[in-house]
Amino acid sequence: MAEGITIWSHAGLGLLAVLGHLAMWLGAFSRIHALGLRRWQLELVEKPILLALLGLPAAVLLRLAYAPPPELDPGQLIPGGALGWCYFWLCCVWGAAAGLIWSWRKWRGPPVQYLQYQREIVPIAKRLGRLPCGDAATRLLARLPGNQILDLEINVKTLLLPRLPACLDGLTVVHLSDLHFTGRLTQDFFRFVADRVTELDADLIAITGDLIDQPACLEWVPEILGAMQNRLGAFCVFGNHDLRMRDMSLLAAKIERAGWHYLGGRWSELHLRGHSIVLAGNELPWLAPPADMSTCRMHSDIRRGVRILLSHSPDQIQWARTRDFDLMLAGHTHGGQIQLPMIGPLIGQSRYGVRYCCGVFDAPPTLLHVSRGLSGVQNLRIQCRPELTKLVLKCGAPLTVDQAEETAISTLLTGVPVPAAVSRS
Repeated sequence: MAEGITIWSHAGLGLLAVLGHLAMWLGAFSRIHALGLRRWQLELVEKPILLALLGLPAAVLLRLAYAPPPELDPGQLIPGGALGWCYFWLCCVWGAAAGLIWSWRKWRGPPVQYLQYQREIVPIAKRLGRLPCGDAATRLLARLPGNQILDLEINVKTLLLPRLPACLDGLTVVHLSDLHFTGRLTQDFFRFVADRVTELDADLIAITGDLIDQPACLEWVPEILGAMQNRLGAFCVFGNHDLRMRDMSLLAAKIERAGWHYLGGRWSELHLRGHSIVLAGNELPWLAPPADMSTCRMHSDIRRGVRILLSHSPDQIQWARTRDFDLMLAGHTHGGQIQLPMIGPLIGQSRYGVRYCCGVFDAPPTLLHVSRGLSGVQNLRIQCRPELTKLVLKCGAPLTVDQAEETAISTLLTGVPVPAAVSRS
């Protein structure tokens, strides 16, 4: 009995150490993508992280293969003597902390302001009658079982903004991000998306960066973006991949000529039914400065309206909170691109790891929506479909305790929040 307990305790510690090792180095890999590094700098820093992530487990496996211990003693598998043991216990502590944090976030579920969620999965290749792929490698990846790069999820999310004026109740915003015009997905793919944007019939359209990677695709901008119809206006900011353009001012000019408003380092104000809708841009850490909100009217204005921030990275959430934004839209993370069942994404390309990888998050007074994006440089998506979202903004008082508990329990059981009653103030 004692021997069996010892074996299980050793196995448990081993699994905890493996979890900690993965959490530590995958977290480091995520966080370097939040530093604003140039492409060559990022590739240089990635190498030692990947070496640590893969090299240490490889060293343990080699030791097991070429010098197996005479008895089942995990301690003899740890290379490096005292230093190896220190790292082993560090990984155990790190793994326990990561497991607790992950469990807490899963238990909390989405915020109570997330009232309703509806979705439709659209197989783009089937609708077009062909693969919208520009090279052989992408065509091969598109046929890979489980790869969802051509399965577009069109969803409608209803969000409660407590400070939204009653006359703006039902304001709609189509949010899309990370188009990544590379030529690997052809114009047909993006024309299809543009048509779906128009069908969603929103008041506003917002793109949160990474429009284009290849200068050869610059001429796609007027045709694709110009085809997206809206009622009040279309707005965008740039992301880190847009820096691959030799002339950023040329890209901005193309955007403007397509009927869009570029919000990099600025804010814009619309007026609707006697209230203002303020939209601002923040492209940090890659492009500075962010919009100067000191020149914008603050919440003390009785006709304040609603304030919406477009940011490429969710890392600017604290910036949004301190500047009193009601809603922040972001992308950059691609939802992790690969999500494991029950676990979710492993890489978030954020200083917060996978905390804000995709979905809706409450950081009072700001509600954050992070899109999984439409495309990417690596055309591989597992359990992480490309996403086109229509946000329906509702006004009203926050949910009661009973309603919040009902939503949390439903989310825990089904994974999808139930529509909650909205009480008027």
